[in-house]
Amino acid sequence: MTITGDVTRDKSEAKPQTLIYVGRGDTESFRPGWDGLDFSRFYPMYTTAPTNGLDLWNPATGTSPFLPYSPWGGAGDPFTDSPYVTYSNYADVMPVDQQAPIYADPKTTFNGWGISGNIEWEIADNLNLTSITAYRSYKAGWIQDFDMTPLSNAIFSYESDSWQFSQEIRLATSLFDDTVDLVVGGFYLDRNTNYTANVNQGLLIFAEYDEVPATNWAAFANASWRLTDRLELNAGLRYSEDEKTFNFFRFGRPGLPSTPPFVIPYFPCEVDGVDYGVVHAGFCGLNGQQGKFSGSNVDYRVVLQYEWTPDIMTYASVATGYKGGGVNPRPYTANQTYPFDSEKLTAFELGAKTSFIDNRVRLNVSAFVNKYSDFIAGVFSRVASPPNETCFFAPQDLTCSYLVNSGDATLKGVELEMTLEPIDDLLIDASASLLDFKYNNLSGCSPALDPSCTAPSGGLGAGLRYGMELAHSPDTQLSAGMQYRFDLGNAGSITPRVDVSYQSSYNTDAVNKVLAVVPSYTLMNARVAWNSADDDWQLALTVSNLTNELFYTNVAPQDNNATVAGNPGAPRQWYVSVKRRF
Repeated sequence: MTITGDVTRDKSEAKPQTLIYVGRGDTESFRPGWDGLDFSRFYPMYTTAPTNGLDLWNPATGTSPFLPYSPWGGAGDPFTDSPYVTYSNYADVMPVDQQAPIYADPKTTFNGWGISGNIEWEIADNLNLTSITAYRSYKAGWIQDFDMTPLSNAIFSYESDSWQFSQEIRLATSLFDDTVDLVVGGFYLDRNTNYTANVNQGLLIFAEYDEVPATNWAAFANASWRLTDRLELNAGLRYSEDEKTFNFFRFGRPGLPSTPPFVIPYFPCEVDGVDYGVVHAGFCGLNGQQGKFSGSNVDYRVVLQYEWTPDIMTYASVATGYKGGGVNPRPYTANQTYPFDSEKLTAFELGAKTSFIDNRVRLNVSAFVNKYSDFIAGVFSRVASPPNETCFFAPQDLTCSYLVNSGDATLKGVELEMTLEPIDDLLIDASASLLDFKYNNLSGCSPALDPSCTAPSGGLGAGLRYGMELAHSPDTQLSAGMQYRFDLGNAGSITPRVDVSYQSSYNTDAVNKVLAVVPSYTLMNARVAWNSADDDWQLALTVSNLTNELFYTNVAPQDNNATVAGNPGAPRQWYVSVKRRF
């Protein structure tokens, strides 16, 4: 029996985020070089009182004073052009509900702990029982200042409180003179997540509380059959059931007057006889709303592998899987408690694992095709005035965020890994991956594409189109590294190493946008390590981002405040580490 426990306490700065674009205050083309774009929702969508005479956009100069750097122009910061500067103050000094200023501590926190017990019991010579019991609890918090200026536009603070209990039992045996290994078992998960947020979108201020209890259980079996000394067949079957309940509540801020005159549009909110205080009129109806999801699925996996020689093995597999459905997890109004079904997947893969020349060359390659049905895509839209065309089930809602079963899709890919040791102490490694995604059949319809469509729905109604990229998925990733160990005898050894990696551009929005593209980038890291002769001491100097490349890990248009935010990666850094092995 093995018992394992862990505790994590983390309090860090808010994630790095900078302002990289501010739209023009007119209805003309908003990005240089992109003529003809339909930009009916002109930037800025609304303005607040200037700070020290500075507003978000200066129409006289065609720049923003809070924009130090932009790949699209408009930077008007008179003090710096650094892409690593932000003017976020995480405050709203003039909230629209006319109450006290809002301030959020710019921290990202995580407090969690977990414990697990693993019992392995040899019941008989050919019968083993494994039991894994685990409990985990955490509370995480994070902050965002969406406009990244001192102006009073958008401040969000979030907190997620979650616990889960799981139990797995497996019974393993061998049959037919040890030619078949059989495992059968069951799994159970019980969890509860509370999500709390204080949302300030300038014109909308509310407190959010969502609670999602969920259970999952499964029964499974897997068999490995050695047909010959070289040929092996693996097959597995799993039955799963999911149940989730989504409970939604929305509140106003403490201190709002409970008697006339009210701060428009905040009014007393009562739903089914329950008093929820003074709440923005748009959110009152969400209080007490409940959505449920239950579903089951049968999945399988079959793998056939053949060992041609002790150094060459090939395999072919087909497997199915699913992602459970549910109810829109962050609705803004009662109409947005929108359900979605489970996403299902059939995955095909061919691959080989090889080694040559006394293991001096190791090469692994695989190719796969993933077939999705009812593919789940996340959609967000915000308009200055209705109708909100891509929010087809609640077109009068200015802000709309939801998950939708977009249709059928295919993801193809190739992955390659290589390690090469041409001479002693010289090591070269490389990897590559290529992805290709496409929608085969988008669900629903859209009046923008089909005039006969009177009830927009599905992926087309949500604004998805054929040819759009898969969000957050670069189609090309490459990496290579080289190191050489210089033996210094009794003085130990010195090992210099260089790594280079490349990542192609990708879109961060399911409904692809020209201002939601993370540009491609190439990074280089270098390291020199000294190891003592006994390898018990190590001293290393590392330089990351050696060429000081400016790159972004995320780029996101903020429809709430009409800006674009970027998360810059770290510039060139160096550090020294000391390690002692006992």
